Amino acid sequence: MSKSFTASNRRQSNVCHFFAAGRCRSGPRCTFLHIVQTDGLAQSDFAMPPVQQPQNFGPRISSEPPVLPSSTAPGVKSQPIPVATHNHEATHLVTNEETSVPEEAWIRHLKGAFITFGHGAQVAAVVLPWELAGLRVTKLPKESSSSTISAHFRENFGLQVPESQISTQPIPGVEGVADMTLDDPKLAAALVAALGNDNTTPFKSMPILPPQLRAAHFNRISCNRVNCSWLKPSRTAWLTFGSQNVADKVCGHFQTGVFRVQGTRVLPTKPTPSETDGVNAQTWGVKIANVPAAATRTEIVHDIPSSMRPSHMELSRESYCLPLEGAVNQISNMLMQIGPLECSVAAAPDSHAWRSRIGARFVNPNDATDAVKILHYKPLPFYLHGRLTVQQVFTVRIKVPDHIYLAALQDIEALIKYWTTRPAKQFTFTIPPSYKNFRKIKIDGPSQAEVAEAQAGLESVMAGELLTDDGEPLWSPSFATNAWAYAQMRNLERRLGILVLRDRQKGTLRMLGPRDMFGQARLEIVSLCSKDPRCEFFIRLDSEALPWILRGGYRHIAKVVGIDKVGLDIVSEPRRLIISGSQADLNVAQDIYHNRSLILNPELSLGPSDCAATSSARAALKTCASPCAATHVRTPAVRCYGDFGRCKEVFSLEMIRDNISSVALERLFEVIFTTFVTSNAKQYRYCPTTGCNQVYRVDPQSDCNRPTKEFEFNCPHCLVAICSICHVSHDTLVCPLWAQSKNEAL
Repeated sequence: MSKSFTASNRRQSNVCHFFAAGRCRSGPRCTFLHIVQTDGLAQSDFAMPPVQQPQNFGPRISSEPPVLPSSTAPGVKSQPIPVATHNHEATHLVTNEETSVPEEAWIRHLKGAFITFGHGAQVAAVVLPWELAGLRVTKLPKESSSSTISAHFRENFGLQVPESQISTQPIPGVEGVADMTLDDPKLAAALVAALGNDNTTPFKSMPILPPQLRAAHFNRISCNRVNCSWLKPSRTAWLTFGSQNVADKVCGHFQTGVFRVQGTRVLPTKPTPSETDGVNAQTWGVKIANVPAAATRTEIVHDIPSSMRPSHMELSRESYCLPLEGAVNQISNMLMQIGPLECSVAAAPDSHAWRSRIGARFVNPNDATDAVKILHYKPLPFYLHGRLTVQQVFTVRIKVPDHIYLAALQDIEALIKYWTTRPAKQFTFTIPPSYKNFRKIKIDGPSQAEVAEAQAGLESVMAGELLTDDGEPLWSPSFATNAWAYAQMRNLERRLGILVLRDRQKGTLRMLGPRDMFGQARLEIVSLCSKDPRCEFFIRLDSEALPWILRGGYRHIAKVVGIDKVGLDIVSEPRRLIISGSQADLNVAQDIYHNRSLILNPELSLGPSDCAATSSARAALKTCASPCAATHVRTPAVRCYGDFGRCKEVFSLEMIRDNISSVALERLFEVIFTTFVTSNAKQYRYCPTTGCNQVYRVDPQSDCNRPTKEFEFNCPHCLVAICSICHVSHDTLVCPLWAQSKNEAL
């Protein structure tokens, strides 16, 4: 017989009489047995079968840990924690700050630098990772402000910290905190040393990553999040039944999840007969573990029909007595011992799971890795029989235009199903509702390599299937402009429910949509290409002609030749005017272009213009956003060249974003920054190593006799030491000695 139901012969001297009287102060540490005796369920508010004399199931230890399949033994690799489900109302284990990326920052990581773009997509700030230092100061007075903190450092330590570099934005769960972004790493080190040696104030300091370096970016994998879980408070219940058949049925229903307690699945054991005369058992007992601690007796048997309900019930004490808020605070403190958190931890909504879960985001990604190494499977401070599970989460976000998302939805759903249903693959795809015509898909996974693989698959799906004919890209000159074949292709899209993406620079078409329509759509596009009598010609645009083109020359040529025959490619190098038509059309366009000096004000031939009008501004933006960006000036920006070139109004970033595709926007940012670096050679240079495009800052000092190490740039990409004055690698020699040795070698 099972020992669980044959304890009536145990000595009653092992029972804790203090617990029976309700005043045992030892709690789970008590060496005696804590017994919970009940009077059955006769007083409950539901009908019961005739009550038989219950058997005493014996003493129960209140701190008995339930054996759960999710618990992990020491030395055994833990299973990943399921963090959310694939739907629009996914369960988040992180705060809103983590899921809502502050796009107003407009920060991009280009050529090894962090670039902040401002009005008109101008380069507002260039931050190099090795030039910044972040610092978090805690235990400050509640009324502290940027000015008082700056004054404190100045008056007490003689350190000048500008108020603009101090942020007192409150962080939930952390009192009296200020984050500093310092452009002088030596100043940060001096602050840490000063606060460490100061015994007059309780201020504490710790290094953090500056916001520019930890800003969320689309299409980049972040690894500074962790998910933690632990067993919820639970009880063990013992149910007595007068029939083995009923006990078997109840046990089976609990095992399969038909019967639950507060919506939570519990763990029953096989029914065990009680000891009577040793021959015929009069009652049968079912032990149920992992019963939610807050469940009442009524709730425990709520799903059991009245004809099958037990005649007697005993409950152990709950495994531990601590509200969720208290547990979250204690685990948060454990996490903050590893490193600073970017924001407070966030508990998952109350669910029917066995475990409580929280998510946290560290400032430094390395701290998330250390948290797993140090805290995973560590005993809980409030429940010695429980273990804390810590898992690092890798996240990537992909920004998708609505029309591409909807066209590729069939393939996206198939990809998500593949990743979320694979054995032992705990992936989450969170797809929020559309916002400003975009979807921001977030992928969470337990492995960086697998998240990168899922990201690559999703990007491949959204790129569409390349249309080819005999191995060559399927293309028609009419597709470069809005001519006949292009209009026919758009009608085909609406009729078949597909989407065709054209790349005028590469001369390619990619198709998205229902797979069963691909064959018919391809045949019709091939037919369109064969019926198009046009040819594609190019007129190369030199830098001197560009202002004339922007002032209305492009629209003047289009008006004469035909609006459906002229296109403008100002992203490729060299820039070019596209003529989709006959040789005669090309001759007319060339004649106008080469004699442009005779048309000083081409906009006059187009009628009056009104650059203040929104429609005109948007039209100008679509036409001249990229060429303005590529203009070689020290501060390139996206401007309007209407009103005979006199407007020069700088477009806002919001207007730029709303009127060009996300791909074009990222390309625009890259062109802007490339032009900025090229036009500011006295401030910025590219690493001279072949194939390396890392940007570094030119040393402003002209004293070349200083030791090389004071102005040496160690490229983090190619690992070559470069002199930031003469821009070559000459080891430990100062610049004049290097020049002399070079001359002697010649």
